[in-house]
Amino acid sequence: MKFLFRMFSLGLILFLFSLSHVLGQDKNPLEGFSIKGKAYFDYSYLLSSSGPLAESQGTGWNSFKFRRAYFTLEHKISDKFKFRFRTDADRKVDDKARPFLKHVYLEWGNLIPESKLYIGMTFTPIKEIAEAVWGYRGVEKTLMDVYKDQTGESVDFASADLGVALKGKIVKRLNYHVMVSNGAGYSHPEGDKYKKFAAQLQLLPVEGLTIAGYMDVEKQNVDSTNYTYRGDLLYKKGNLALGSEIFQYKDNQNSLKRSGYSLFGNYKVAKEIKIFARYDFYNPFIDVTGIDDDEITYIIIGFDYSPHKLVHVMPNIRFKSYADDRRSDVIALLTFELKY
Repeated sequence: MKFLFRMFSLGLILFLFSLSHVLGQDKNPLEGFSIKGKAYFDYSYLLSSSGPLAESQGTGWNSFKFRRAYFTLEHKISDKFKFRFRTDADRKVDDKARPFLKHVYLEWGNLIPESKLYIGMTFTPIKEIAEAVWGYRGVEKTLMDVYKDQTGESVDFASADLGVALKGKIVKRLNYHVMVSNGAGYSHPEGDKYKKFAAQLQLLPVEGLTIAGYMDVEKQNVDSTNYTYRGDLLYKKGNLALGSEIFQYKDNQNSLKRSGYSLFGNYKVAKEIKIFARYDFYNPFIDVTGIDDDEITYIIIGFDYSPHKLVHVMPNIRFKSYADDRRSDVIALLTFELKY
């Protein structure tokens, strides 16, 4: 409760500070402010009678589940400056739904021509491009974001981190995004003196097509450095969106590699209806001998009914299969995404 009180107190202080700034000026005191948010929740039913979920939860397991809720306050201070304060919330192992800080940053435009500087707790370069084409964060996170949820193994990913980032355009069809951050992510304090350096290039050769490459590097100690490599091929135009991601994570400190790839797409079939599908493959431990039995495949198929642009109802079914002798998990979900 103390944590909740402190978080919203901070948000209130920031709001009042900005409000006091504009009240002294001859204009609308709320000019430049915006408030928005969204929430995801669903009803799920386990269709499979065997497999890891049936063994742990029991046959016929079903649940209503709140997954995430975002609250975002933004203030466009001027043509050059913008401030964002965002909280997120999910349910952790102690069964309590708790809000936490996700973004607190200043955006400084045109300090460098055709670029924006981000200072504070901001989104990481790897986050934005694929998620915009996949378009269904309310159904599932993108490949690296969901990797630990599906495999139980970390690839040292965070969708936001504390640091400094620069994002902009090199030439007309070539964008960049670079960042220096703690590397611990938004949910953990820095635990050492080393920083993560990340860079992404985004090529837009023709309308609708994106080719992106990403790399990050972070020392773990004097003798060990970890790396992540990722590539994206994405297409979005008209009613069709298609995408693919592939990555490899090298943890030199523990002498291991992890990898995965994802194929996804959606298509608008009617004014209020889209269909979507996705295939993920995860390899938690790459065996140099070529003998692996830990791979996981994850398939999502569903459709999106949107009676209003702020309301989405998304029935979907998920198949999770394993390379070892475990049976597959099959889950049906009715997912809701609400925006304001």
